[in-house]
Amino acid sequence: MTAGERAARGADVSDTRAARIASAIEPLRVKPRSSVELERDFDPRHKADFVKKKENGITVVKLFLNLSKEAQRCRFLKRIDLAEKSWRFSSSDILERNHWDEYQHAFSEMLSATSTPWAPWYVVAADRKWFARICVSAILAHTLIEIDPKYPTVDGEKLLQLRETRTRLEAEAPAGAAPDPVAARLANRDGDGDHSGRSKKHARGRKPARVHRTGG
Repeated sequence: MTAGERAARGADVSDTRAARIASAIEPLRVKPRSSVELERDFDPRHKADFVKKKENGITVVKLFLNLSKEAQRCRFLKRIDLAEKSWRFSSSDILERNHWDEYQHAFSEMLSATSTPWAPWYVVAADRKWFARICVSAILAHTLIEIDPKYPTVDGEKLLQLRETRTRLEAEAPAGAAPDPVAARLANRDGDGDHSGRSKKHARGRKPARVHRTGG
């Protein structure tokens, strides 16, 4: 398989994974309000702030970790029963718990009112921390895939400075040392190919198989 074929295959795999991630997190996304509703109800100060971020190329990711009432009860008890967690307990939390339904209504109103096409809310079930972390990771991965970040390119005067600096550093190499060991490693890697390099690494790290002898 040529380098071009490997790159094309890798791109297909990446597109498939991206589609799977997007499909998995879609149910977590709060449906954005229409432009008419946003113009009518959105706080102008907040709207200006979000628009400014959007115009500056800043992607806003909003995550709401949703905890059930029973999970909250268990976590409060954990803070009471475990001495190392008792410092986190606050009696005011118990008083506010009496207004659970009111808080849920307020959360729902807030999420619906501030979820926009350019900065939607994602509601993540947080009763199980491992599950919440997987969901958050998927959302962030999906966002990065959409952004498709690239390393900055160097050209012109900056490239000339790099070349001059490399020549100077190569001249400072002590006797017996490679002038540029990094360039030598890159040349060897490009000559062997990434796939063969990984195979050699795996072969070196592979443990010999055990041979079980039976009597006879």
